[in-house]
Amino acid sequence: MYNDDRRNLTGVIIILLLAAALVAFFIFVKVEEKKDLEAAIQEAEEYEAEMGSLRGDADKVYNSLIERLTIPDFVIWGDEGAAGVNGSLVPEFTAAAEADLFGSFDAAYSAETQRTITSDLTVNMYNMGVTREGMKEILARSGAKKMVTRNAIVIPAGENGKVNLEIADEDGNDLHFAGQKNVKFDETTISGVPGKLTEGDGEYDADHPHLAFVRARSGEETAAPEDTAIETELSGRYTDSIPVLFFDNIVTGNNGKASTDTGAAIADLKTLAKSHTPAADNDWYVIVVTAEEGSETDKALRDAFGNHYICNNKIAEDMTDEDYAALAEKVYETIKSQGCFDSVIEEVDKATAELAHTAG
Repeated sequence: MYNDDRRNLTGVIIILLLAAALVAFFIFVKVEEKKDLEAAIQEAEEYEAEMGSLRGDADKVYNSLIERLTIPDFVIWGDEGAAGVNGSLVPEFTAAAEADLFGSFDAAYSAETQRTITSDLTVNMYNMGVTREGMKEILARSGAKKMVTRNAIVIPAGENGKVNLEIADEDGNDLHFAGQKNVKFDETTISGVPGKLTEGDGEYDADHPHLAFVRARSGEETAAPEDTAIETELSGRYTDSIPVLFFDNIVTGNNGKASTDTGAAIADLKTLAKSHTPAADNDWYVIVVTAEEGSETDKALRDAFGNHYICNNKIAEDMTDEDYAALAEKVYETIKSQGCFDSVIEEVDKATAELAHTAG
């Protein structure tokens, strides 16, 4: 009996010791887990602080770059080539330019901050391509040639007073405009009266309606004699942008009628390009014309514009996305070779080097 009690007591003691050991083990594990958790939290806080510091340094470099940077804008004028049918040169050009100019800085910035750049470092190109119009109309839209009233008119006094117009350019050529989805004249002024151009009464043909002037607000009845200037907001909007001129057909006269006067078309292209300040001051511009390579037209354009000229081999309705991408690379490399991006490249390279220094 005594031995049995002793054995039972021994068993209880062993169980208690094991239980105590198990409790101690669990306490030890919890303490270690807490230490590990605290260490992990501290490590995360230190990492976040380090990343915050790196992001702060990277953002300082980025913000400084934005302050120093002047990225030129582009405008594309032309006919169906510029307007596009199944695609457009514009997004392909901007993508090619942004990848080449800012790709290395974007990669370095992303490596430092785990963020990508989504704004500010962009190249803007505005598409002013039109359809069913000739060179003379495009020259007038851009402001390279002035628009005037063909005949004397009287602008009615009341708000929304409307009067039909016959429009010519400064050289006396009649202008017949087609309706465009994305290219608008916007605010228009005649004899100091603000208003807009809209579709008037009658038409020249199915594509070219008569235009009318509608005043924006009430005022005195105003007479406008023959050859009064028609001033549009559009005509002065892009004069500070670098021009890209893209034509499927340069040998067109007024209203899309065919002409064989390539020399006159080349003179018009020069006038259109040089009406933009970057082309006039720095010789920054590109001419793209759809022509048969080696043809008389191609040779004449190459002689006239040299390295500013690109021969395109497909009309707009046959162009694919791949064709536009390939053409965009040519346009970008052409304009880049003229030096318009030199200061941009210099500043981006400097900022990329500054990012590398902050990382080190």
